[in-house]
Amino acid sequence: AFPMDGGRVFRAILSFFTDRVKATTIAARTGQIISSGFFLIGIIYNPILAIVGIFIFMMAQVESDYVKSKSILHDYPVSDVVMKKYFSLDVFNTIDDAVKLLLDVQATDFLVTEKGNVIGTLNRNGIIHALAEKGKDSYVVSAMNTKVKFLSLQTPLDKVFFHLKSNESSILPVLHNNELIGIVDVNNILELIMVKSAAEKSPTYSKIDTIKFQEAIV
Repeated sequence: AFPMDGGRVFRAILSFFTDRVKATTIAARTGQIISSGFFLIGIIYNPILAIVGIFIFMMAQVESDYVKSKSILHDYPVSDVVMKKYFSLDVFNTIDDAVKLLLDVQATDFLVTEKGNVIGTLNRNGIIHALAEKGKDSYVVSAMNTKVKFLSLQTPLDKVFFHLKSNESSILPVLHNNELIGIVDVNNILELIMVKSAAEKSPTYSKIDTIKFQEAIV
């Protein structure tokens, strides 16, 4: 039952006959069918088996989505989704300033700068937590995330996306010739995945559509 070891062997065998994404999808669906059987049997005979069935079902879906997303993003660099409109806070801004900005714009993640240089990021959760713990007059520098990864326009999006998913911040600054030109936002990458997936399901989808789509997002 994928993603257990036996399921991974099954996927490896399928990969001889089809691409990795399709092989993973088939293995995941098969694993979910098996795990559903575990769940039904477990309800009657063993609750532990039912819990195992739920766990396997969820993990199979997570890994299937992971492989599909990575495959989609592999062909796109940061330059395709960089957003040049972003919001930032200065190190001397207070949490009260951050709250006002949060309520004034739709963004929930902000760069923190010092003399024009990015030194950190601050998100909505960080602002709310700092407001409750440190008060509105504390400085944003005391609440920001200092682990900032700078991107280039050529960085593959698959690497960026999974860094964002495991990082405290959901935005990363993009540099070109050592100058800040924009940010990459996890939500924008998710939108790219959804649009690309929907386009591929279209009955009129073709390689020409892929080219047009790439031109459109640029």
